[in-house]
Amino acid sequence: MEREYQDLKDRVGDIFCKVGNIILTLPGVDKSKITMNLKIIQAVVMRFIRMIIYKKHSGILCTSPSEIIEYATTGFLKYIPKDDFKDREKIDKYLYELQMLLKLNR
Repeated sequence: MEREYQDLKDRVGDIFCKVGNIILTLPGVDKSKITMNLKIIQAVVMRFIRMIIYKKHSGILCTSPSEIIEYATTGFLKYIPKDDFKDREKIDKYLYELQMLLKLNR
């Protein structure tokens, strides 16, 4: 169970790194605030993933993968201007990757 969690943690960390690189290159962003917010979002997502792994091993789950994706989507797209379609498309790709990770571990 712990190895499974560590593998997912590494893969999710890679996704968050890519998203952070996109957001941090936008003009006029507070880099320290965004970095902190992304760390918080990642910690919450990893907590949800730990709960999913627990459920997979006969525990009781109190959230769903769709709730996790909704939370990450809100956090990722919060800083991307609505008219920045190129970056939003990249973020959507990373959200899809995250969603596939969550489906694999149900």
